[in-house]
Amino acid sequence: MRKIKFPVALLLIFFLLTASIPVAAGERGFSSAGASGDRSRETITTVAVVTVVVAVGLLIRSAARNSKAKGFYRQGEDYAAQGRWDLAADAFAEAAKINPKYRDVKSKLAYAREQAEKMLIALGDEAREKEKLEDALHYYQKALKYQPDSVLARARLEDLGRQMVAVYYRRGQVYETQNRWEEALREYEQAYHIDPYYEDLSDRYLRAKVKVEGEQRLLGVLYFLNYSDYPGLEAFLLQAVHAELAAAGAHRYVVIDYRRVQSIIGEQAEALGERFDDSLAMDMGRLLGADAVLTGEIRAVSQQGRRIRIQVAAKILAVPGAKVLKEVELSHTFSRKMTMDDLPEVMPEVAQELAKKILQ
Repeated sequence: MRKIKFPVALLLIFFLLTASIPVAAGERGFSSAGASGDRSRETITTVAVVTVVVAVGLLIRSAARNSKAKGFYRQGEDYAAQGRWDLAADAFAEAAKINPKYRDVKSKLAYAREQAEKMLIALGDEAREKEKLEDALHYYQKALKYQPDSVLARARLEDLGRQMVAVYYRRGQVYETQNRWEEALREYEQAYHIDPYYEDLSDRYLRAKVKVEGEQRLLGVLYFLNYSDYPGLEAFLLQAVHAELAAAGAHRYVVIDYRRVQSIIGEQAEALGERFDDSLAMDMGRLLGADAVLTGEIRAVSQQGRRIRIQVAAKILAVPGAKVLKEVELSHTFSRKMTMDDLPEVMPEVAQELAKKILQ
């Protein structure tokens, strides 16, 4: 049997419905052919008209959608024929978004994405050979856009990242030796965002930032000497003071990375002097490239009745010259609930109060 198209079928239904009305009216007799017959005829006619109108509207909408999907589909095929696989994938993606069931658009899209990944990785490799690293980065990142699970693209990006850090770092050094601090900061900043732990990048980045912004000092938080009967407490206080000044004192100081400072102290302190004093602090400051350094001491930890008290002092010295820029003392009494075993955990409380005095 020959298949009847949907619009033709709707029209046939419409005419059958309207043609059946007189028959229905005749069966009810002459008396029913009055008002009630007219109402039945009107109701059926209305239903038929609404059905046809809705169906035609849906058909028009479907046809428009298919036409739009067809346009993007053809674009995708044209781009694919030209080997422009990224654009082909974009076009097929648009077609699939409009009508996911349009022809074989899903398989075409999947294939175009695979080819786009290969094409973009090849372009990235080519750019990298020409030392156009930013272009290579763009291509590898774009390859991941089309194939987010690509192991090869991710491996290329990681390897390129290591190379770019070294390049940005060297450029920054060149600008730094020329006192071109804005350019140095730009290069160091790009490297820092990729790998902040590369060699002494963190220090150079912070130094350049201070030089460009001008209002802050580059501060090295060096050490606290401990004269109390609680060994090891100085390390907890030092870390807490470093963190507090880095956060609360950002408007005045750029604080050098804690690990970097401790690394320099561990490597150089013994060679530079026998004691931790202002002279050693100056040497440490110069090695760090700091504008100022902070040193301090825990003078005492005592039990007074049921409460524990700690006495600390700190000072900030200008580098070079050891001029005292700020000197503070603090006596802090803890709550009754606290015991000696709790001291390491409450050092942030002491550091917060000490930093507040330093920044006043």
